[in-house]
Amino acid sequence: MSDAFGLGLFADRYWANSALAMDQTVDHYGIQGTVTFDPFTVTAFAGRGWNHIGLSTDITGIDVGFQMDNGFDFGLFYRSEAGTGATIKQYGASVGYDISRGSAMPVYVTASFANTEFLGVGDSRLFRVGITIPLGQTVKRGETFFHPHSAQLDILSFVGTDTSGPAVP
Repeated sequence: MSDAFGLGLFADRYWANSALAMDQTVDHYGIQGTVTFDPFTVTAFAGRGWNHIGLSTDITGIDVGFQMDNGFDFGLFYRSEAGTGATIKQYGASVGYDISRGSAMPVYVTASFANTEFLGVGDSRLFRVGITIPLGQTVKRGETFFHPHSAQLDILSFVGTDTSGPAVP
């Protein structure tokens, strides 16, 4: 559409073969839109997902980002996947820094803290740190998810990084 607005359709397939995922295929499709008003960017999506045994889910999400000229960026995100009586929600905040500013090698560092509500059982807190070194010369800033449209697959990808415990009042 333009540099300030974007609208499109998405379709993706994820295949997992592990003890946790039990050899499954998950497909997602939907619509996604982006609006940029420098220095803010808002991206939202809505769609459907289904797996190899016919279970379907409704997926939604929104990301809001703020990029500063000094290389820092900040963001808020929300992901939800609901179906067959179960809902997975993930929401949180991120901060990133483009440390390649003025350098020949592009490097981007990000950290995020997320709260996850998994199947209505309780909350889990996830802390993630990432370093991105893109093959091209352009650094994509903002939170990077294991899967761009699935809260379920994002949560399964971070097994072992769970810092859950009793909620602090």
